[in-house]
Amino acid sequence: MSLLSINNLTVDFMTHRGSVRAVDGIHFEIEKGELLGIVGESGSGKSVTALAILNLLPDNARVEAKEMRFMERDLLTQKTLERSSWLGKDLSMIFQDPVGSLNPCFTIGSQLEEAIQIHRALSPKAVRLEAISLLQSVGLPEPHLQLKAYPHQLSGGMNQRVMIAIAIAHHPSLLIADEPTTALDVTIQAQILDLLLQLNRRYHMSILLVSHDFGVISETCDRILVMRHGKIVEQGETATLLKSPEHPYTQMLLSCCERRGK
Repeated sequence: MSLLSINNLTVDFMTHRGSVRAVDGIHFEIEKGELLGIVGESGSGKSVTALAILNLLPDNARVEAKEMRFMERDLLTQKTLERSSWLGKDLSMIFQDPVGSLNPCFTIGSQLEEAIQIHRALSPKAVRLEAISLLQSVGLPEPHLQLKAYPHQLSGGMNQRVMIAIAIAHHPSLLIADEPTTALDVTIQAQILDLLLQLNRRYHMSILLVSHDFGVISETCDRILVMRHGKIVEQGETATLLKSPEHPYTQMLLSCCERRGK
């Protein structure tokens, strides 16, 4: 049985000019321990798909599907209260903008400790030790000092590591990473991707990696979904898809990636 199963997912946004379809009848599954990538240009429906899974779309979004199941839970029928008991624990997400996702008014420590306390009843001392351990696990130097820092005092890469620490606080079965390397320099990008791979291996954690960068996806993922105009136009094992892409759009994305690498 798949960890996550999506069947015929559509997402429409209601506007004053009518309905706009952002995701158009897509199907895919994620297995336990799998690293799945969704790639496509901006506006292809990648992030909307990820947000639909977590029920984080705005009120004007209409989500429909034949099936949306995560760990045997029916995501289409679950109420907000039911979701709150496992969201962030079994399923978690890293958002595109780490600085924008963190509250500038609170320290790194207070935000990380709050994430830990949501699903676990621990003493203040135990929570603090767990926070230090999490920051250490994501490679943040001097974690006991970083707990006192505010987001604006850290670099983009350091803030992204903090967001990853928050997301993995409860060792989720599935981690959704939405453009986790956007706006980071090449060296930091490589470090963040390597960290995600380590988490995948260490905890057998499934990861859904969303990116517009075919290079990032191909170097990281076991399997790739290519999205365009809200549809999955091609999918397959990474090695096979890179060697023999069938859809013209996939071929175009790969050729752009190759030209950039020269």
